Amino acid sequence: MYEEALRTIGDAARVYGVEDDSVVRYRARMRECGPLGYAEGGMSSILVRTAHDHRADCTQTVCRTCDGLKAALTVALAGCRELIDMELSGMAGGGEPRRRLRLWHRR
Repeated sequence: MYEEALRTIGDAARVYGVEDDSVVRYRARMRECGPLGYAEGGMSSILVRTAHDHRADCTQTVCRTCDGLKAALTVALAGCRELIDMELSGMAGGGEPRRRLRLWHRR
């Protein structure tokens, strides 16, 4: 399973000219912040920007890229809502949160 995912992503990355030194820099950041959160947050951010840009430029009635972005945004939105629900359910009872949600608090 992991081999197939790595091979598929690696093939696509090569087509787009992704350089190994960029991958190394991102991996270093992930080690500092935790790989899953950083990767998911970064991917969602890039996905949303790409979707907005493509939608502004796309004039096709039927577009496979639009269909793919819609599917990816659906998964991203579901993940974001799930994360928020998990954060909310982890708060202390009594109506007062014991901490602020990281998602809603910018530093």
